[in-house]
Amino acid sequence: MSNVTEYNRIRRIVFSHLHQDPISGLATVREWIDHYKNCGSLDDRGRKGLLAEVAFYEQYGRDLQLTVAADVGDHADFVGCYNGSMVRIDVTTNIGVKKVEEYAPFMNQGIMYKIALMSDCGCEIIDARLLSLRRCPVCSGYLVPFILMGTERYTRTGMATGEFRQMQCYCCPLCGLLEKSEGIFTNTMMLPVNAVFSELNGLGWSKREVQLELNNYTNYVFKYFRDVSDPKNLAIAVQSDLNTDWKHGDSIPAVQFLCCDKLLGSPLSPVACHASFFDDIVD
Repeated sequence: MSNVTEYNRIRRIVFSHLHQDPISGLATVREWIDHYKNCGSLDDRGRKGLLAEVAFYEQYGRDLQLTVAADVGDHADFVGCYNGSMVRIDVTTNIGVKKVEEYAPFMNQGIMYKIALMSDCGCEIIDARLLSLRRCPVCSGYLVPFILMGTERYTRTGMATGEFRQMQCYCCPLCGLLEKSEGIFTNTMMLPVNAVFSELNGLGWSKREVQLELNNYTNYVFKYFRDVSDPKNLAIAVQSDLNTDWKHGDSIPAVQFLCCDKLLGSPLSPVACHASFFDDIVD
């Protein structure tokens, strides 16, 4: 990494100019950053990091009401307003180098931290508390624990047991990796959401009443599985199909997330998988 003192000096120059000329100044400061790299004041990592900060400020400066943070050892590049709350934001191009321990002393004081992961695909804003989760072996993201809800269990003779199967799984929101834990557990309390939907549809209720009751049930199931597990499950999901060709009706198996913890920031997108992923919980 570039000399910290020199990096911060260049950073102050860059953002001071952007404050004075926030529109046409963008091209200018990018040229300056390249110049500082060429003359040896910034190394490759410093150049990449500063360009990422400039790109984040360009995209979200107004929407998040960003203020450039001073370097005082609190692991924050900006302070802004995110979903109505003041947060500190750390910009990075490599989530793999970030550790939850860096932010813990400040988060323990009630300060909220977000990590802005910048890439060629855009920006993903991640809650720093997610860094406590197990890292993805593919992309160095994080593996979100969730419960995959299955169908009712039947005996060998075809008799319904009244027990419904669930499986502890993990998903990486960044690359779509899916993992499942060994072993299946069952209970008689948590009916699959699609089974509840079928029952509600048979009651003669309006679509709005059915959807409201279904949402209440989904939230109840989610809170139950979140609070009885370690690590806490951050989502519940079911087997579904992902359309690949609307015209011809082609689809592939997928994990469909029904309810997600606010910690994730946004709902998880469906993840395509092989049909065998569901073998243990679906007849």
